[in-house]
Amino acid sequence: AALMTSAAKSATSLIQKNHIEINQAMEQLNYAISSVAKENMMMTCFAASIDKKSLIMTYSNASHEPTFILRKQVGEQELKKKDLEFLNNTNGNRLGQDKTSSYENKQIQLHPGDRIIFYTDGVTDIKNLENKALGERGFIKAILNSQNRFPSSFNDFTTAFDKELSDYRQNSELVDDVT
Repeated sequence: AALMTSAAKSATSLIQKNHIEINQAMEQLNYAISSVAKENMMMTCFAASIDKKSLIMTYSNASHEPTFILRKQVGEQELKKKDLEFLNNTNGNRLGQDKTSSYENKQIQLHPGDRIIFYTDGVTDIKNLENKALGERGFIKAILNSQNRFPSSFNDFTTAFDKELSDYRQNSELVDDVT
């Protein structure tokens, strides 16, 4: 796993330096990981690039948890799950699964005040003292509770979200990375 992570980090550094398209970056990462892991180890990945002037985000997904967008709230309306915009319209093979995998670029228009939620599956795998996983439903509920309490302050939102997870976990042991 450490060798695979090292290969991914090295490939990412080269990709970043050469300013290539997201889907081509994923293909290069996939090739690097496949070469090192001999298609025996795989990893998921969501990669994105945001044009700071146009606020267009280009993204590609290699079987990672779907990223989603919380659009800036107008007025006092409370967000519900139906208001989340899941970016699950592209989903390629995991990195390392097949050297010849190709990946698709998708784009979405962002707006000032939008929040993009990137996360690993370790978040939904958080367990409480009764050994019950938070799951997707609990994760989304924690996001919405935090967003609805603090729609304009990102720092307060993240603090509230961290507290929601901590309260659920109750210091139980983590079973996976939480990012």
